[in-house]
Amino acid sequence: MIFFDIVKSSGIIASLNLVNRLLSVISLIILARLLDPYDFGVAAILTVVLFIFEKIAATGSLQYILQLDNVDDNDLNSSWSLDFLIKGVMFIVLVASSGLLAEFYDDPSIRLAFIVVSFNLIIKSLNNPGIHLQKKSFNYKPIFYIGLIQKFSSMIVCIAIAYSYQSYWALVIADLLSNVIMMVGTYCFCSYRPRFNFTNVAKQWTFSKWIMFKSMVSAVKGQVDAIWISKLFPVESLGFFHVARNLSMMASQQVINPAMEPLISAFSKVGHEQKHEFFQKFCFTLFLLGLIIIPISFGIALFSVPLVQLVLGDGWDTTGELMQIMSIFVFSFSMMTFFTNILISKGVSKPIFIIDSLSFFLTVVTFFILSFNPNLYDFVLARSAISFLTLCLAIGFTCHIASIEFKYIFLSVCPLLLSILLATTTMFFVERHFSLHVIFNVAIFMACYFIYLIVLYLTFFNRFQIFNKIFQRLEVYYLAWKN
Repeated sequence: MIFFDIVKSSGIIASLNLVNRLLSVISLIILARLLDPYDFGVAAILTVVLFIFEKIAATGSLQYILQLDNVDDNDLNSSWSLDFLIKGVMFIVLVASSGLLAEFYDDPSIRLAFIVVSFNLIIKSLNNPGIHLQKKSFNYKPIFYIGLIQKFSSMIVCIAIAYSYQSYWALVIADLLSNVIMMVGTYCFCSYRPRFNFTNVAKQWTFSKWIMFKSMVSAVKGQVDAIWISKLFPVESLGFFHVARNLSMMASQQVINPAMEPLISAFSKVGHEQKHEFFQKFCFTLFLLGLIIIPISFGIALFSVPLVQLVLGDGWDTTGELMQIMSIFVFSFSMMTFFTNILISKGVSKPIFIIDSLSFFLTVVTFFILSFNPNLYDFVLARSAISFLTLCLAIGFTCHIASIEFKYIFLSVCPLLLSILLATTTMFFVERHFSLHVIFNVAIFMACYFIYLIVLYLTFFNRFQIFNKIFQRLEVYYLAWKN
C-alpha cells in the first residue's frame, strides 16, 4: 500500500530530524553561551556562500531518480558522475574566489575558512547514489542510523572545540565532519558501488535543467536577505538574524522538508490512477502537513520572545523579535515544499523556475528600496510577505496542472485554521487573567488546538465527505501502525 509506505517513511524521517533538532537546540543553547553573535555572524556568512554554491551545483539527481518508474545502473552512475563533475567545478571556483569573498565581507581572516568549507562540495558529491534507491523503495532505516551517528558526532566535536577555543571554527569543523560521516555511511549501509558513466546524462538533463536553473535562482533568492543584511548591518546583526532563522525554520528544514521527500515517488506512482484517488490522497497529505506546520507557525508568533529569553539567555532579545516576524515565512516555506513536490511528481519543473524567478525579482526590488532607510525588521517583514505571495502563485500553478479546485485546498486546512484561531483566542484570555510560565502557556495552547479540532469535527465537519475520508484514512494508518 503506497500511502502506508509514505506515512511510514515520512514518520522515520520526521523522527530522525526531530532527534536532530532536539540535539541542535541543546547544542545551540550551549554554543550561545560559549560564542558571541560575531561568531554566529561569521558562520552565517560561510553558510550563505556555501549554500549558494551547493544550489548552483544541484543537479536534481534525487528528484530525477525518485520520479523514474525503473532505475538501472546507467541512471545511477550518470547522475552520480554529473553531480561529481559539477560540484568539482564549483569547488575549484569557490577556492579560487576565497580571497575576493573575504575582501567583499571586509574580513581577510575568514579566507582560510572559505577554503575549508569548500571541501563540503567534494565530500557531498561522493555520496553513494545507492541511497536514492533506498529512498525510492521507502527504506529509510539506513538514513535514520547514519543521521543519528552524524548528528551525535558533529555535536560533540562542535561543543568541544567551542569550549576550548571560543571560535566560529567549531561550527566550520563540525559541519565538515558531519558531511564526511554521511558520505562514509552511505557506503557502509548501501552495497551499491558507483562508477563514472555519462551514458544517460542527456536523459537526466532533459528533466534536471529546470531544477538546476530553479536551484540557481532559489540559492540567491533564499540567501539574498542574509547577503543584504551582511553588507548593511554589523556582523553581530547577521548573527542575530542567522540564529533566528535557524530556530524558526527548524521544523521546515529538518522535519517537514525531509518528510515530504517520499511525496515525489509516491505521487508519481499514483499519477495514472483515477482523478478522485489522487485528489483524496492530495487532500490527506495536505491536511497532515497543515496539522503540523500551522500550530508551529502560530506558536513561533506567540511565544518566540519569552522562549528565546528562557533558552538562550540575556543578549538575544533581537532574535526572538525577528522570529515573530518570520512565522509567516515558516508557514509559506513549508507549504511551498508540498506544492512544488506535487508539481515535480507530475513531471513539471518549469513553473517552479518561473515562481522562484518572480520571487527573486520582487525580493531584490523590495530590498533595494528598503536600503535607502535600512531597518533590520523591515527586511525580515518584506521577505516574509513575498514568501506568502510566492505560495499563492504556487497554489495557482498546482490547481491548474493537477486539476484541483482551490476550494478543496481551502477545505483541507479550514478546520485546522479555525482550531488554531480558537486556541489563540483562548491563549490570549489565559495570559490576560493568569501569570503562567511560558512552558505552561505553550502546553495549554497545543492542548486547546487539538481539543478544538476534535470538537469541530464531531459537531460540524463530519458532515463533509472530504473530512470523513481524511479521518478514515488517519484511522487506517493508526491501526496499521499500532499492529
